[in-house]
Amino acid sequence: MPKTANLNVDVLIDFISGTLPVPGGEEVIDYINHETEERNNLDAINVFIADCHDPDNKDHFSIWPKHALRGTLGQMFHPRLKIPDGSFIVLKGTGKRNNGYSAFDKEDVEIYIKLGRWRLPLSFKTLHDLLVSLEIIRTNVRGLATNFCDKATALDSANLGYMTSIHLNACRGIPFPDDDPRSVKKALEEMEMAGVELVY
Repeated sequence: MPKTANLNVDVLIDFISGTLPVPGGEEVIDYINHETEERNNLDAINVFIADCHDPDNKDHFSIWPKHALRGTLGQMFHPRLKIPDGSFIVLKGTGKRNNGYSAFDKEDVEIYIKLGRWRLPLSFKTLHDLLVSLEIIRTNVRGLATNFCDKATALDSANLGYMTSIHLNACRGIPFPDDDPRSVKKALEEMEMAGVELVY
């Protein structure tokens, strides 16, 4: 049984060409596709993670422009992203209060498995519950954006005891000055301090 989970975070239309584009966001797709094809059904499971926000989440949308709203085109995975059958899909931030930065959130999460054209709902309440059931011990984080959802997911993964790495050639961040606590530089420092392996 695979012991590694590839966590592909928020490779969504809104974060690439929509309402909240991450600079260079589309550049991560080819790397993620290659790694997914190389490792699918061999030594890793693939988890595709997506914001799926309620438009009435006033707290979150006081910080960010509206993005990844349930049922909109922008909330969909980018059409070039390849999601094989048997992949797991995690929707996060589905409620009216939760920011949904981390795929490991304990509330406002929905988990599915992709089979053909269908997404079948699973009974797991959290991503951690799913990974424990699959005896996963290592996670590889990649996607968008380095200094927000990637960081939150990687930190929670490490804090939950998974051997965690973030693959920076498959991540892009939202630009802030280096001395800003929201910067990519600060995010990398925080992750490294928490024991996350930085893979360049």
